[in-house]
Amino acid sequence: MDTSSNPSTPRAVAFDVTIKDAEKSSPFKPIENKKAVSETSIKMKQELAEERRLSLKSQKQEAAATEFKRAQEKAQRQQEETENKKKRLEEELVADLEAKEMNRQLLLEEKRKKIRERLENHSKNFEEMNRMLESARKQLSERITEELELAEDRRNKQLSGLLERIKEHDSKIMEAKKSVEEANAAHAEEIEEKQMERLETSFRNRQEQTNQLLERLKEHAIHVQTVRKNKKESSDKQEQDVIPQCNN
Repeated sequence: MDTSSNPSTPRAVAFDVTIKDAEKSSPFKPIENKKAVSETSIKMKQELAEERRLSLKSQKQEAAATEFKRAQEKAQRQQEETENKKKRLEEELVADLEAKEMNRQLLLEEKRKKIRERLENHSKNFEEMNRMLESARKQLSERITEELELAEDRRNKQLSGLLERIKEHDSKIMEAKKSVEEANAAHAEEIEEKQMERLETSFRNRQEQTNQLLERLKEHAIHVQTVRKNKKESSDKQEQDVIPQCNN
């Protein structure tokens, strides 16, 4: 007789039991008892095998559960380590960004400060150059005015002296004419002609001198105007030269 455990049960323990038939010559024939003993033994063995199978299955399940728990714990630890590392990296990145931003702000503030200092220095230099330019312009204007006044005084004095000489010359001519008329009454015509020629010559000479003097006065006036114009152009040029230097 052959018996085996359920083959559909996973990881079941299978075994064979062979029971020989009783010999016909045996005086005893306890067939029913042997059969009962054999069935009971088989049943007990089957139960034991089932218990071992269940125990083994339980052990395997417990081992699998333990291994799964360990894997979960390991995965959790790895995840926690990853999260902690990620958090540390984020904190380091934030700190680095904050430090860079702070350095950038400091650099910007330093550049702004330098620019403000340069602008202030440029403004001071510009104001100083404006003061110097105004002072130079004032001094130049005073010098030009003074020179023009001196030139005007000289011209007026020269004109006054010329007029005085002309008056004196006319007075002398009149006196000479009168003396000639009184001294030479007999030879009035001849003397008068000679005197008239002399007077005309003298008058022409005086007229030429007067014209020359007037020409000189005109030339002097033109020269004064030219000097004023040149000084004004020189002053304007100095102002134009000073302004670009201030801008630089």
